[in-house]
Amino acid sequence: PANYFHCLRRQIMRDFRKPLVVVSPKNLLRNKRCVSSLEDMGPGRMFQRVINETDPNIADNPENVKTLVFCTGQIYYELLAEREKQERLDVAIVR
Repeated sequence: PANYFHCLRRQIMRDFRKPLVVVSPKNLLRNKRCVSSLEDMGPGRMFQRVINETDPNIADNPENVKTLVFCTGQIYYELLAEREKQERLDVAIVR
């Protein structure tokens, strides 16, 4: 949600106008795991083109990663749930 907020804010703050097309399923807005803190939307924060692995057990031990997956949106949350179900620490997911 913070990235969506920053995307809209950046669109309004630009000196020029160009069309903004956001293709995203609404179910991400209702997903309990898809949340951001107010700090993520505050001053000094901006749109992130890439969001690194968020699990500290995986991010702090990159030498244990055997598979790196790049994905976006709903697929991220499906892969995250499956990784947790299988208790895999050798798969990093980057959005």
